[in-house]
Amino acid sequence: MSKRKKFGISESLSQGFSDTIAMVENDEGIYRNVRMPMSKLERDPENPRNILLSFDEVLNKAVTTDSKIKEKQKQLDELEQLAFSIETSGLINPVSVYKHLDTYRIIAGERRFLATLMLGKTEIDARVFKKKPSNFELKLIQWFENTNREDLSLFEKLENVKNILASKEDIHFPKDITGVLIEKLIGMSKTQSALYATVLKGPEDVYEAIEGRRVTNLKVAEIVAKCKTAKSRAKAIELFQDGVTPSKAKEIIANLEKLKQPESSLKQPAKKGKKKTRVKLGETKKPHVVQTLVGAVIALPQFDHYKRDFSKVNWDSYDSATEAFSKLLTLLEAEA
Repeated sequence: MSKRKKFGISESLSQGFSDTIAMVENDEGIYRNVRMPMSKLERDPENPRNILLSFDEVLNKAVTTDSKIKEKQKQLDELEQLAFSIETSGLINPVSVYKHLDTYRIIAGERRFLATLMLGKTEIDARVFKKKPSNFELKLIQWFENTNREDLSLFEKLENVKNILASKEDIHFPKDITGVLIEKLIGMSKTQSALYATVLKGPEDVYEAIEGRRVTNLKVAEIVAKCKTAKSRAKAIELFQDGVTPSKAKEIIANLEKLKQPESSLKQPAKKGKKKTRVKLGETKKPHVVQTLVGAVIALPQFDHYKRDFSKVNWDSYDSATEAFSKLLTLLEAEA
């Protein structure tokens, strides 16, 4: 049986968290553990976890009817399970918060906070940071908490990674995004980092499919993102939804793209015979077309000195226009 993959922060960052914990209650510590009134806490609007439930829905244990009722009901059921666990075993991990005006914003542990709220409790164990973590530290803490302890959707994980990368001012998204960068900052494996990079830099329609939960697997998302056209990407999503294996789906898409590529992109067979050594410029029934072409060329600074050569051309005459165009080509060839 293969080992279950674990995703989290790098060893150096993990050690940083351990060192931080060792400083708790020390005057030099960056946070302290306290028992805090629930009324003092509020959700952080920048937390990438998309919890759809309102406080009223959590307290009443009933969702309001809207377009996302099924997803909200699922979240409510999961919160009730978590609330039962907290009621029977206690809150094992405190929520992490930082001071914001007269309240404290939740950095990580929003589901634990809502489950405790559901139980009707008035206080909660909290880890209070003495100052707001930097934007990068904040996103990294949320990633560490959410990814390791909660069942995030693929879209939420991608948003989380995107927020971490966006918090680094020296990174230009999506141009600078690579698997190596993600591996270095977040500590994922090379394989996982490469998958995230491909999807994050992929076409917008792939991201929309992930947000709409038509694609929920990272490997599948990577395969779809590598498809060359919107039509082949839509076909790939359809194949995966029908249960087609990745290898078979890639084979079908490769054949589809080979058949559907534009005619202009297909290589034309080389014609046998003498190799061409000159370019044919065609012909026109309107002499003033030649006048326009000549005028455009001699208007350029580098050809300004040829204006006098064409000042007396009769542009109503086919012979005169033909002679002028031939002269222009001769002059240009001499310049080349």
